Amino acid sequence: MKVNEQSRNEYHKRISSAMDYIQLNIHKNLCLENVAKAAHLSPFHFHKVFKLVVGETVADFIRRIKLERAAGLFFYQKKISITDTAMELGFSSSQNLAKSFKQHFNLTPTAIKTLTSKEELKNLIEQNRKNGNNLSKNGNDTGSDNTYSTVSTPSTLETKTLGAETLKLIISEFEARQVIYKRLIGEYGVGVQEAFAELHKFVTARQMLISEPIYIIWDNPEITPAEKCRTDICITLREAISEVAPYNTQTISAGRYAYIRTIIKQENEYGEAWEQLFSQILDSGYQPEEKPCFKILHDEKSDPQHGVFEISFCAAVKPL
Repeated sequence: MKVNEQSRNEYHKRISSAMDYIQLNIHKNLCLENVAKAAHLSPFHFHKVFKLVVGETVADFIRRIKLERAAGLFFYQKKISITDTAMELGFSSSQNLAKSFKQHFNLTPTAIKTLTSKEELKNLIEQNRKNGNNLSKNGNDTGSDNTYSTVSTPSTLETKTLGAETLKLIISEFEARQVIYKRLIGEYGVGVQEAFAELHKFVTARQMLISEPIYIIWDNPEITPAEKCRTDICITLREAISEVAPYNTQTISAGRYAYIRTIIKQENEYGEAWEQLFSQILDSGYQPEEKPCFKILHDEKSDPQHGVFEISFCAAVKPL
């Protein structure tokens, strides 16, 4: 299927809407007709366009997202049962989930539950991938990681830098926020600057009232293959906007979030910051929610020309 640039952008926008619908209804028994309706396409046309944009069929995408979410639940919520997870994700039975999980990861849910660190999780999945699993190799953590939500970060918060010092973990209630976004599918960090420049040019030309950029990371790079990871490059909107073609808008939900705020000067520090965040969450009496993580770029101490960025790394949490 050959498409021109304008059609490609329109297809990308519609498929992003369909992916959002899937994410919101992942616990249901999704049917092709309803997902296609979210993209304003006929089921036959939608099926072809989805594979063209995403690189896998709708059914394969839904199945993979459910199983990757199950892996996250088994890792972060040790006490959750296979039966409860199956019910939460719309599997017909715990046996069906366990069988599908084994086929996809070449691992059992129990093997994931016994792990105590994200590094162990990454290594185990990587080991099984090399032993013949169908997942491909993950990339390294770079400029765009796992991230999601809205932020009203206190402006008086002291910014600390990475190193031997442990960054201060803050638990706070965030307000909802609307963003305009462009979704990237592929290794985290690739194409981020170009997408942001494109998006910033769009909102500037239309004199939209905006605030901080937000990078939403939908997938866990310890679990999801690098080429399938989703990043939303976002700019916060300070006014209600209904039509932003060829881009989309979404509302990042309000709720309780844990975050750390720091200065990033080197690419390897992104991974260190995420590791500190999740390590402290697990020691704080909270556990991560099954929502995407996100990072917020602050202008105060950022110097993009020299590769210096002030960032809040954030994750939705709930009590243990």
